[in-house]
Amino acid sequence: MKVRTVFGAAIVAVGVSTGAFSVGVGSAGADTVDRADVICWGLSPNIVDLPYAGRIAAYQWDATPGRPTIEITSAQPSIWGYQTNPAIRWTNLATGESGEAVGSGRVGLGSTNPVFFLHLPTGAGPVRVDLTTVNAGPIQVPPVHCSGVIDIR
Repeated sequence: MKVRTVFGAAIVAVGVSTGAFSVGVGSAGADTVDRADVICWGLSPNIVDLPYAGRIAAYQWDATPGRPTIEITSAQPSIWGYQTNPAIRWTNLATGESGEAVGSGRVGLGSTNPVFFLHLPTGAGPVRVDLTTVNAGPIQVPPVHCSGVIDIR
């Protein structure tokens, strides 16, 4: 069965710094946080800016087993700022269930404003998350692609 979930701008935690997510802050209400073992590197659309570095993380709560909130965060701030448009495609490697979600956010100086995809129906088990991010700014740069596996309970 294929599920397609589309989210517009689902931005939460405006103004949270990059360092906050690298130490796990923001997961206080979550029972578990799992990060895909990958960082998606790409050019900033400002070229002379810090590079784009996307991270994939899943937050899970007891009330929603098999329905994680997937977070895409830029691990690098931007001196001039730009629009980031992540799209994820997930596939449960145990059941074959799949779906996609798209979002939008902003990467700026001092904050990386994560994009959240809330309670995706991935099901439990190993879930591959394929991330494609289009970053928009003064210069058109190639999309960033990467994937990682997260164990969803």
